[in-house]
Amino acid sequence: MTEEQYLSEIELEKKLLSGLMLDGGVAVPEAARVLKPDDFYRPEHRLIFKALLELSGQGAAIDVLLVESALRKSGDLKRVTRQYLFGLLPLEYTAARVPYYSELVKENARLRRLEEIGHELANEASRDSAKSTEVLAGVEKKLLATTADDTREVIAAKDLFLETISELDKETSGLATGFYALDKKLGGLKKSDLIILAARPSMGKTALAMNIAAKVARQNTVLVFSLEMSRWQLAWRFYSADSHVNATRIQNRTLTPLTQGEVSALINSLEQLAELKLYIDDTSSIMLTEIKMKARRIKRKFGLDLIILDYLQLVECGKRYAGNRVQEVSELSRGLKGLARELDIPILALSQLSRNVEMRAEKRPQLSDLRESGSIEQDADIVLFLYREEYYNREEPSNIAELIIAKNRNGATGSVPLKFEREFVLFDNLTREDYS
Repeated sequence: MTEEQYLSEIELEKKLLSGLMLDGGVAVPEAARVLKPDDFYRPEHRLIFKALLELSGQGAAIDVLLVESALRKSGDLKRVTRQYLFGLLPLEYTAARVPYYSELVKENARLRRLEEIGHELANEASRDSAKSTEVLAGVEKKLLATTADDTREVIAAKDLFLETISELDKETSGLATGFYALDKKLGGLKKSDLIILAARPSMGKTALAMNIAAKVARQNTVLVFSLEMSRWQLAWRFYSADSHVNATRIQNRTLTPLTQGEVSALINSLEQLAELKLYIDDTSSIMLTEIKMKARRIKRKFGLDLIILDYLQLVECGKRYAGNRVQEVSELSRGLKGLARELDIPILALSQLSRNVEMRAEKRPQLSDLRESGSIEQDADIVLFLYREEYYNREEPSNIAELIIAKNRNGATGSVPLKFEREFVLFDNLTREDYS
């Protein structure tokens, strides 16, 4: 910052503080909606603004004498000095310019923070142990914090309840998955929730997650992190589920050529699938920091309503835990829950179940069957288990699957039935014919 810029910022802050002490401090709440004490460049100005906020909160009709008294009580008057405080009075004669001055002071604070981040980036990148993804993720989070609205207003009870009562007109208060029985039980996938979908291998959890992705992405933006399947494998699954063309025939079309009808069905599906607001990242070895960085970027560029992660145990946390998988998964679950809250969206993370299931007579999963279960169970708002009886009893094939709600922080547990059409890798709602 040049000397001229420094002097200009200081004078602007002085005039703002002068205006805030006029007319009984009537403009202080207006400034408080934009500024925090740390937004001021000069330390004395931070202390004065803090005193103004405290007095305004007490409902006092503010003047310079009350500000002086507040500073004396807090022990800050020695740092500000009485002479400096009273010297602010003649600088402004109206409180009308406070909103404009407040925005300028806020803009100056953001620019200073960006300059600091630039220095931090240079220092972090020069470390011997630096990894570009970790440095970039850290910097990106700081940049988002700098530009975010960190002065969110307190909401009055009347406004809060009027907002929430309007939600009653909606069938679900969260994102509708398209599975009616599940949406009725959960009320949809709620913002800031971490939802765990767990099952044994080959039970169909990826298929169910992609079916949810396709339904949600018709109207909302979905980001899928696929660590196990490539984008091409996922594409064939989407095609099969949407077109009702056998998935095996699609993948083995060179051995068993598709019929003209099947080709037509796939072309028609292309038109539907091309309209989905869906983004897929199939990086096979990805770190939590990369997931956060990419999710923030999609949120910023396109908006984002749901993240699906397939699956939790394949995400890396770096070398800091030296093979301690329990601690690693603990960080992952905490990190995903934090990301859900930061982006204000639900995150659906798939997870493996331990082999304990196979050792019991009763094969339906329990919370204790989650691999590295402690932290996952604690951090998750909802835990879902996918169970198909025919997986264990192949002599009695059935197209009925069970989705068990084992944990629901804000609602009921239980289970919902789903139809599973194996040839299309498709889960769907049950019809009356299915029940009969």
